[in-house]
Amino acid sequence: MSGAKTILNDDLLCKEYKREIKVSSTINPVRVESSFENVLIKDVNDTFQKCFDTLQLKNKDYGGSDKTPYSNFMNSTIVGVSVEKGIMVRMMDKVSRINTLLEKENVVKDESINDTLEDLINYVAILKSYLKNK
Repeated sequence: MSGAKTILNDDLLCKEYKREIKVSSTINPVRVESSFENVLIKDVNDTFQKCFDTLQLKNKDYGGSDKTPYSNFMNSTIVGVSVEKGIMVRMMDKVSRINTLLEKENVVKDESINDTLEDLINYVAILKSYLKNK
């Protein structure tokens, strides 16, 4: 009898887990909440959510709109650099800064290594989106 009870409880857990995923992904498809996550999955999920939130704010600050979301990056063409290469230059700046911050403490206190890593993640996502939509 206890075996049947265990199966029933496991079945209920599975249904609850699926319901939790469904409700969470319906509300916010970027954020998947679950009590079964390991630290890596949770940290990556939190990182992507933070990057996504920052990307939305910066896109507005830099004049991106629904019609011209890449407008800031298109400015590189004024000096003869393709949009793709312009984004790559920004990515390389971030890689260089990460390298420096791994070797010594940052002097500029309002841009931590985490901020720089998040910027790099966003530039990779921006390049991916630009290549898909150009």
